[in-house]
Amino acid sequence: MKAKFIYENDFALCPELCEEIITLFESSPNKFDGLTLGGVQKKIKDTTDLIISKSHKWTDIYECLENELKYNLQKYKSLIHGKYADPIYNIIDDTLEITPFMVQRYVQNEGKYVYHNDFNIDYPKKLYRVITYLFYLNDVDEGGETEFFGGEIRIVPKKGKLILFPSSWTFPHCGKMPLSSNKYIIAGWIYAHWN
Repeated sequence: MKAKFIYENDFALCPELCEEIITLFESSPNKFDGLTLGGVQKKIKDTTDLIISKSHKWTDIYECLENELKYNLQKYKSLIHGKYADPIYNIIDDTLEITPFMVQRYVQNEGKYVYHNDFNIDYPKKLYRVITYLFYLNDVDEGGETEFFGGEIRIVPKKGKLILFPSSWTFPHCGKMPLSSNKYIIAGWIYAHWN
């Protein structure tokens, strides 16, 4: 049952786009240590991050990511729409907001993100997280999996893959340490508005 709420598209991004994003990430002076809600806590999350802006270098990439995410979100919603009475699964498009895309690098034999859930509320904006998205930008042959439910489900990092899953306490997950190479992903959330 839980696996039904984890959406996977193995071919969301083309390999060339993934490589371009990694190159731009590595050359950017705006990278920073990965943050949790408690700030920099390397024992919990050990990544280097970059928020993608709509600047001239990133404009086309940002639009491509946004379009691909919206397309896959529609597919994800159609898979679960109508099957469950809970209104969280029948979200109306104009109530959703996509957060900025964040590129994250997990350094080989160092990077990790321990078990956590992604639920969060932005009270001033009246927003709450409903869906987490992860784009994988490179293959990792050993380690680096996104693991759910204590290892019950493991998603292997494959270049171009996208996963979507609920940002709730019922979907604890972690980013395992990559062993064979660095791991690069784009992470973010989809928020819903409340009145």
